[in-house]
Amino acid sequence: MYPWDPEDPLDVEAAERKLEFSISWFADPIYFGHYPASMVKQLGDRLPTFTPEEAALVKGSNDFYGMNHYTANYIKHKDTPAEADDFLGNLETLFESKAGEKHRPGDTIFLAAS
Repeated sequence: MYPWDPEDPLDVEAAERKLEFSISWFADPIYFGHYPASMVKQLGDRLPTFTPEEAALVKGSNDFYGMNHYTANYIKHKDTPAEADDFLGNLETLFESKAGEKHRPGDTIFLAAS
């Protein structure tokens, strides 16, 4: 995921939030025993909490964490408050950057399809 405008701190923050809402939602409880702060802030009571016993049970409970990744997107912040049912981080997912750059399916920071 890339910021739609890498010069805009709000887009940079939104791109990080997109990672948290996409990946850390599942990984953070396993590795840290809790959800990301950005999710807790936005989702509030809609996000379950762990008791200390549950956090201890879940934290470090995996042997392997795998994830499929198919395409890279540009992430743009929204200036409006999150909708009540939003679970994506109050942002826009786009296929073109502010500068008109596009990523092809399969492009990542580390690998680009030929």
